[in-house]
Amino acid sequence: MRLNHLDWQEGVEARRRYVTPILMGLDPVTHTAEVVNCGQNPGFAVSGGERVRICASGPPLGLLPDQNYEIERVAMQDGSQVLL
Repeated sequence: MRLNHLDWQEGVEARRRYVTPILMGLDPVTHTAEVVNCGQNPGFAVSGGERVRICASGPPLGLLPDQNYEIERVAMQDGSQVLL
């Protein structure tokens, strides 16, 4: 992730801090959410009565250089709920 690499390049002071974001994009055409959880507690999506756990795909941003994160795709129906 580019953001992770940029934070690491800021130097020693930047390496003493980290961020645990969950980044999510919603696509209203395909009714899907793309989620990347970077070291945060799991999130949950409830869609059509099914509960999906959104786990961390890597450590917090800023801890390790050149860390890659997996995108998790979640189907979203009308009335779906997301807890982050």
